[in-house]
Amino acid sequence: MSHKRTQIRQAFKALLQSAPSLAATVHLTRMTPVQQDSLPAYLIYAMEEDSRLDGTPHAQLRELTVNVEALFSGADNLDDVGDQHAMLIEPVVAANRTLGGLAYDTVLTATKLGTWLDGEKRNGSITLTYKVFYRTAVAKPDQTNP
Repeated sequence: MSHKRTQIRQAFKALLQSAPSLAATVHLTRMTPVQQDSLPAYLIYAMEEDSRLDGTPHAQLRELTVNVEALFSGADNLDDVGDQHAMLIEPVVAANRTLGGLAYDTVLTATKLGTWLDGEKRNGSITLTYKVFYRTAVAKPDQTNP
């Protein structure tokens, strides 16, 4: 079985791919080259994780930071397009806060908008940062410790 972080990233991918309006290209990394003609695209990646012992020496409470980044192009107001992507992503995640039982909770903690030029084409991004709260056994990071 894979580490719970891997399972959580895969759960985010499955959520995005299950929504008809988000059935675009979804990658489980921030390092995937994305071609202009494949936009919009979604990147899912973990940035950091805090952990501490939780009650017993055998349980660990973890707080994973997961980013869901939407990349898009071509609009006059890229901020509005970013907000449209947020309107697609946020309800899907909010309706599945336990990620199929992998987590105790998933909370949106930050949003960041970005823009850049690729020749004459205007591009934008919106990054939704989530904190995912979950527990594992100390010696078995692939397993939930109740």
